[in-house]
Amino acid sequence: MDSIRTVLFLLLCLRILHLLFLFVQRLESPAPARRKERKMYFNQVEFGQRVKALRKENGLTIQQMADDLNISYEHYKKIENGGHGCSIAVLLDISAYFDVSTDFLLTGRSFEALHIQKQLTEAQTILSDIMKSLK
Repeated sequence: MDSIRTVLFLLLCLRILHLLFLFVQRLESPAPARRKERKMYFNQVEFGQRVKALRKENGLTIQQMADDLNISYEHYKKIENGGHGCSIAVLLDISAYFDVSTDFLLTGRSFEALHIQKQLTEAQTILSDIMKSLK
């Protein structure tokens, strides 16, 4: 039984190391848009698509979002369609509303890093539980 726990412990350690490697690799690699020009890149249409996807995932209508953000229906619709930007205050409201980072809304990049971080936290919890049971 102890040998099985040891093997499971080692496998979990390998998984954690692999996830850490992926996390560090992603942090060190430059963003695709920066490789070419080394400038900040923002695509208003992609921003709107991310906002629209979050709204739909949460089963909300355009009118509900506009009301919750205290902006007009037309303004919110133009944000989603990429035809209109939003103020920093509205950006922060959208970020808080959906519990996502502004970096994700603006660039779409941070979701993967947050996902890997969540997996690492779960793996650490499992590892800690196994270590406690081995004592």
